[in-house]
Amino acid sequence: MPATANADSGRGPGDAGPVPARYTGQTLDWQPCADQPALDCATMAVPRDWHHPGAGADLSIA
Repeated sequence: MPATANADSGRGPGDAGPVPARYTGQTLDWQPCADQPALDCATMAVPRDWHHPGAGADLSIA
């Protein structure tokens, strides 16, 4: 599936509307990865649903 497709709504990611500042204002704190210290990892919060970013709990992506 192309990155611009959304199987649930038929809308592309550009249709989601403005992104809340809690996502765009994050600062990533790069540290050695726990399982591979030779690599750097950081964690950021993302909404479960980009079309409704304030509607539910966030996910953490590392």
